[in-house]
Amino acid sequence: MLNVQPDVLQLSPHEIALWSACVGIYISYATLSSFYAAYHRSLPALQTSFFVLVAGVFVVINSGLAAQLGPKLLTTHISVLLLISGPLAGLVASTGLRAFLRAEQRDKVIDRGMQVVMGGNLALLLLLLWPHRLQALEYSALGVSLCALGAFWLTVRARLLGQHLALPMAIATAAMVFAVLGLYANALGILSNSLGLQVFTALCAAVYVVVCSHTLRRRNAEYLRMRRALSMSRDKDLVTQTWTGAALIRLVDDAIARAKRNRKEMAVICIQLTNDSQLRQQFGANGQEQVIYALSARIRQVANAGNHAVGRYGDNSFVVVVDALKQASMLRTLGLRLAVAVRRPFVVNPMSSSPVEFRADVGVGVARISLGRELGKRKRANDTEMGGFDSFSVAQDALHEAAELAIEARNFRSCAAITDAYTRKTVALEEAKFK
Repeated sequence: MLNVQPDVLQLSPHEIALWSACVGIYISYATLSSFYAAYHRSLPALQTSFFVLVAGVFVVINSGLAAQLGPKLLTTHISVLLLISGPLAGLVASTGLRAFLRAEQRDKVIDRGMQVVMGGNLALLLLLLWPHRLQALEYSALGVSLCALGAFWLTVRARLLGQHLALPMAIATAAMVFAVLGLYANALGILSNSLGLQVFTALCAAVYVVVCSHTLRRRNAEYLRMRRALSMSRDKDLVTQTWTGAALIRLVDDAIARAKRNRKEMAVICIQLTNDSQLRQQFGANGQEQVIYALSARIRQVANAGNHAVGRYGDNSFVVVVDALKQASMLRTLGLRLAVAVRRPFVVNPMSSSPVEFRADVGVGVARISLGRELGKRKRANDTEMGGFDSFSVAQDALHEAAELAIEARNFRSCAAITDAYTRKTVALEEAKFK
């Protein structure tokens, strides 16, 4: 039997520009995935990069760019590359899709179906042994297209079974079916005189890689967050990732010790949410977590402007440790900024069909710690290291005082309170006089 070769495609300048732009998208996403994998040390991201690269090679070969612009050695073996690229890309894509759909754990039909698709793509590589290369390419085109169609229906089944990320992947695989059909038709010369169908094929190929890459990135981001949560420090709150518990006490303790060494004043600011029970009754635990998370984000945004540490003091309160004050009057600015930020309405369930605004009842209390602070019973008789400061006791005392001031702050218009430096009475922060 004659070894008939597929014709080498001759592309017009418009076709070269079209397919070059399409391939450029694949190169861009392969590069971005590689950088993402290197930065996060993520194996799934590296697998995504390899998948995009193999799919891009399939587009380069079947679009005719390799034969048109590639080296002579590549042109000589173009028939072999046409037979390899499709099944190989299908094998890599179906292997990744099976893992993405978690077919082995979720559904036997999807798992067995994906195994059939993988086996079909692998078997199509045997067409390299077929003596009639043009006929082998036709069989390969039929086989890869059927495998792509099977992958699409299995992805749709996964979506019907409730997998939330299967919908965008089903859209991607639908575009893949049209892209595979169009690319093989182009390789066989069927689309050589139809620029419109080539544009449609290139668009489907681009949609496939864009939607697929973004869906895989979302899944990889979920895995990354879970991995970070598992390796999370016990010293930080799970929801807000702020200091809590004994670690927060140590943080205040260290800040007091530094203030003593540098002969500076420091302060602790407490932000107290007082209507959290109403929040839980109205929106449940999920709504409460949303508000707590948003509250911590606003506090960190304001506090980090001055590089101040933020901690979670209780279920419904946060503290900001203001280390080494240059001017005591800056407490007024920071405290009032925090009060304004946390009193803005919170949107609960923003992604639902009926988002609801929630206004938090919040108080801000500012407890100052100066060198001359009276410690009463907390002073140690034999303290030489801190010169009369029992820093751990002062830390507890300061946190407690700031929390009490935060509760009293609700009586003031600004919802921010401090102990006046002269009268030693609780006053509104905006009215306080600083020494």
